[in-house]
Amino acid sequence: MGAVAAAEADGAGYVLRDDPAHVFLDLDNCRDPSTGALADWALRLVEEADSYAEVTPSGRGLRIIGTNESLRAPVHRRVAMPEGGSVEIFHRCPRYVTVSGRILPEAPDGLRPICDVAADLLLLAQPAAAAVTASDGAPPRSNSDPAGSPEDIASALVQIPNADLAWDEWSRIGMAVWRASAGSAAGLAAWTAWSSPAPSPAHAGMVGCSSA
Repeated sequence: MGAVAAAEADGAGYVLRDDPAHVFLDLDNCRDPSTGALADWALRLVEEADSYAEVTPSGRGLRIIGTNESLRAPVHRRVAMPEGGSVEIFHRCPRYVTVSGRILPEAPDGLRPICDVAADLLLLAQPAAAAVTASDGAPPRSNSDPAGSPEDIASALVQIPNADLAWDEWSRIGMAVWRASAGSAAGLAAWTAWSSPAPSPAHAGMVGCSSA
């Protein structure tokens, strides 16, 4: 910390492995280092998180830091964003990040829960690795690179209200869970449990077909 204060280092390395209390979102390729202008998708994430955010040492990225309320298992996942950007989600994993202290003017100087934002990214964002198509050009029937563990998928679903969703929204979330869980039975069970509290008549009889 003394080296950082003396401008002899870009920031302090923070180890994430044994920290269950925080979630880190690492936004890459989202900021013009000369003007400070942010990509639209990055600005939306900053606004949705409404938590502490800072500029990374390169000046081309952001880091949003918030508190954890529902994630139980370690998470380390990169998801693709528009315009060549990406977001890396860190929670209790064997990694470290450089905390620069270069606070983003658009963000509050305080930590707030960001599990809902992390959940949306895990479930609804496209994985950074492109899906490999079958030899006949058809899309794959399963995802060999799941985005999260069954525990984290269930925790993410808790953050999404399910009082009275329209069928297309309900189906979209189901497909996101299928993708995130690699089409596993555990993913189907998590989605079925999430769907069960207040199923719409339009949903009746459909949950059992979701793994096809």
